[in-house]
Amino acid sequence: MDHFRRKILIEISIASAVIIALFVGIFLFVSNIQSNTDKIIDLRNTLTQKSLSLERFTILNKQYTDKAKNYLTSLQNVVPTRDKLINISKDFQNITVSTGLNYGFTLGNEAPATNENLGSIGFQLNLGGDLWKLVDFLPQLPRFHYLTMIDNLTLGGRDSSEQMNITGRVFFR
Repeated sequence: MDHFRRKILIEISIASAVIIALFVGIFLFVSNIQSNTDKIIDLRNTLTQKSLSLERFTILNKQYTDKAKNYLTSLQNVVPTRDKLINISKDFQNITVSTGLNYGFTLGNEAPATNENLGSIGFQLNLGGDLWKLVDFLPQLPRFHYLTMIDNLTLGGRDSSEQMNITGRVFFR
């Protein structure tokens, strides 16, 4: 009987070891599946975010090709290259001659263009004439065909001869 008990005990031990190994394997397998499931969820979230980013980029790119290029062309017409400003004195003269004013023009300092900022050339425009002609001249400045900023405008004089001095900048790319 000892031999029989021993044999049953060995077989029960082997069966128990196999069952324990099976449970350990199932536990490891389930935990591995849970870990991989979490990774898959994270990857799906990342994929969703990247897909949304790509979709937004596509929309922005379409808007650029549909709308922004037209504005860019307009800006390039209003903001010339530096070389195209060579006749700026004549451009201002054409505006003032049409109003019948005396005209003087001086170029000022230049700030070079960079990748981030427009360049500019300073100017001083000296006008003389009747007060009403000077006042009539003012609305023509915003219609000047280049991007211009007026820094200072002074008006003075005596009797029928008034003087207007305008300092400003014309921008270039």
